[in-house]
This record gives sequence, structure tokens and C-alpha cells, in this order.
Amino acid sequence: PIRHALLISFLICAVFAASDEWHQTFVPGRGGNVRDVLIDTTGAAIATAVIAVRVRRARKAGGAS
Repeated sequence: PIRHALLISFLICAVFAASDEWHQTFVPGRGGNVRDVLIDTTGAAIATAVIAVRVRRARKAGGAS
């Protein structure tokens, strides 16, 4: 189901954003930032919402894109 796929995709993006910031703490001159995780996760949420709306509209139109 598309909802399941969208949820999994969103969660992967959120976990990747958090792990990327954590990895940056090991790089000299860089640091992890919770704000950056929130920004990345917000972008993933917006993209997920846009895809969900487009899928819903395509289904209502009988599969036309």
C-alpha cells in the first residue's frame, strides 16, 4: 500500500538525517545540530505530503497522471 511505502520512506529520511548529524560530530570543525535534523525531516514530510496528494488525485482521475 502507498501509505506504508510513504511512511517507510519518511522514516528512512528522518533516521538518515539524524545519523548524518551524528556522524558530523566525528569530523573536526563540524558538529551535529538538531535544527538540521528538523529541517531535513520537514523537507521529507513536505515531499511525502506532495506525493500523497498526487497519488490521491491520480486515483480519483482513474489512474491518469
